[in-house]
Amino acid sequence: MRIQAMCCSLIFICTAASALSATIDPTLAARLVKMNPDDHIKVIIRLKQEPDRVSLKTAPAREGRHERTARLVLSLKEIAERSRISVTHALSREIHSGHVNGITPFWIFNGFVLTATAEGISRLAQLPEIAEISPDRTLKMGKRVNATAAPGSWNLTLVGAPELWARGYSGQGTVVASLDTGVDLNHPALASKWRGGTNSWFDPHRGTAAPYDIDGHGTAVTGIMVAGNTTDNLVGVAPGAQWIAAKIFDDNGNSNASTIHRAFQWILDPDGDPATHDTPDVVNNSWDLDATTGIYDSEFQADIDRLRAAGIAVVFSAGNQQQGASANSSTSPGNNPGALPVGAVDNTGAIAYFSSRGPSPANGSIYPVLAAPGINVHSTDLYGSYAGFTGTSFSAPHLSGSIALLKSALPGLTLQQIEETLKNSVVGPTGPDNTYGYGRLDAAKAYAYLATPGDVNGDGVVNMADVLVLLNAVVDGEQISPLILRNGAVSPLGADGRPNRSGVTIGAGDALLVLQKALGIVTW
Repeated sequence: MRIQAMCCSLIFICTAASALSATIDPTLAARLVKMNPDDHIKVIIRLKQEPDRVSLKTAPAREGRHERTARLVLSLKEIAERSRISVTHALSREIHSGHVNGITPFWIFNGFVLTATAEGISRLAQLPEIAEISPDRTLKMGKRVNATAAPGSWNLTLVGAPELWARGYSGQGTVVASLDTGVDLNHPALASKWRGGTNSWFDPHRGTAAPYDIDGHGTAVTGIMVAGNTTDNLVGVAPGAQWIAAKIFDDNGNSNASTIHRAFQWILDPDGDPATHDTPDVVNNSWDLDATTGIYDSEFQADIDRLRAAGIAVVFSAGNQQQGASANSSTSPGNNPGALPVGAVDNTGAIAYFSSRGPSPANGSIYPVLAAPGINVHSTDLYGSYAGFTGTSFSAPHLSGSIALLKSALPGLTLQQIEETLKNSVVGPTGPDNTYGYGRLDAAKAYAYLATPGDVNGDGVVNMADVLVLLNAVVDGEQISPLILRNGAVSPLGADGRPNRSGVTIGAGDALLVLQKALGIVTW
């Protein structure tokens, strides 16, 4: 009788295939034909109606980031609720027949996660409103790499953090988020940095009320972003920032796609009230999908698009290739358009042998975007301790912390301005390329690019060194970097006596003005 039922189920699946409206993921289709009639599998269902990408990017004049986020969240929720109406009857029928259960609706992407039989999935795939049905894939946190902390805070110096601290910018007024194994709230270098409240910790596994971490990976990542201070405990890039976190990996290091979708959705509206200004400035993701080396996987593309539309920077680790990285070794979701993947360098600025290379298979773009310290980096560990860490997981939070620094210095910066600045104020090999990306991260040069006309070498001041750099660039046009062009094209001065930096070339007039600035003859 069981064999007969299974045969009937297979016949139903095969005969229904020609009438399918939705695309069933090939790996899911292969599993469906092997399932017993009463077996259930957890799947992600995406509906066809989605917000237009152009409308996500447009915003009314003078609309702030928090107002734009509220409008975005309300719009996403409205689209999801409206489009669900047409499939409610079919879902109810499948629930009543026992073929579907455990439905969880989503709005960060328009769809559901549910558990269903092969027969139920095949019938749902015939609905014209459904675009795609895929398995709810599992993920496993990678094994921790042994490392020895290099003496001192070399990594912080390498990314220019102390130079911004000296100017009074340590990340104050900003919030960073971590999607990881959690954070050890009892660590003295992290405890006071947690934003606190019910909108600052999300545990989709156990529903705990306060942050914790039994692995240590998330504690180290968060430490590199915000731990310690600027005087006697140099650990984090932006120790003045606050942190929030979602525990996407359970206590055994396991996760699945739907759990991460829930975490991304939480980031967009942590307290469930779009009117509350509680979204972070940047979300750090030191993880990747299994078996995606050299492959573009769009599982989280919609999530990244939504976060970017809300002005939230989405940082990813570039990925580790333990046998040595080669070209076309990028990983998803870091290689998704809109993500900011970070590769690893050592204390000399040389790229790590394991740091994944590009280009991105999604669109051929540069991968990684930037490189940052990722070998023997000092950070927080469990039980109030400190340790050394190696891997691109620990490169990514240097960028996340640097974004917090820039936002604390210039709160009105848009995500587009931040990305442009970071790409044009780097250190290292002339890029861009698919090893270092646009170059090595330098937050101090990024600040100079934004805030200091005349500072063409990015050291935070305008002096004779800048005059020499600019004169060399005027004589030899091949030496004109984006930083020199932006900060060196100072003439003519505006009506307010300040450079407008609108020039597209530099010349002797620019060098003369920078000389006058260096000598104190003019001020701006």
